[in-house]
Amino acid sequence: MCKSYKVGQKEFQAGKELEFEDLGYVEFSETRIHPSMPVLKGKWAGSATFDKLKSYWLSKRRPGNQLVQIRETVTEISETDQDTGEDIWLPAPEGTRIFFILEASPPGKSYRLAKLVTIKATPEELAYFNQVNDTVPFTGKALDGELVHVPLPNPPQRLRTQGNLF
Repeated sequence: MCKSYKVGQKEFQAGKELEFEDLGYVEFSETRIHPSMPVLKGKWAGSATFDKLKSYWLSKRRPGNQLVQIRETVTEISETDQDTGEDIWLPAPEGTRIFFILEASPPGKSYRLAKLVTIKATPEELAYFNQVNDTVPFTGKALDGELVHVPLPNPPQRLRTQGNLF
């Protein structure tokens, strides 16, 4: 999934409250959007796969959910290497944003949870981040009423040091 991301030098992490721009979906129709852009807040808590946006996350079965984007362009994303615990950063495509599903507030509650929209990782991304999780953030742009995916750049080779043999 993605542990954190940066906008310039400012880092945003899972589990924290974030600010979003509403993309104004009245109803999800493929990847068409109708932006209205009010500022919304939600706590980053999990992920939502892009291929299930229409059929699950933004369907009539989940009323009140909204597709939102971060308020500024993303500059880097990170994940934690499963072997070393090190944060591994990768530059994001220039001028892109990441997207979240902002869930409706539970009855009687005022908070909202935000699920990071993800897509399947390439073999190169899996090797670079050294993660069991097979997804990366959906990076892209909202252009002319559509979500346009801009893939992450090909990650560089990472040299891994071999641990002690004895």
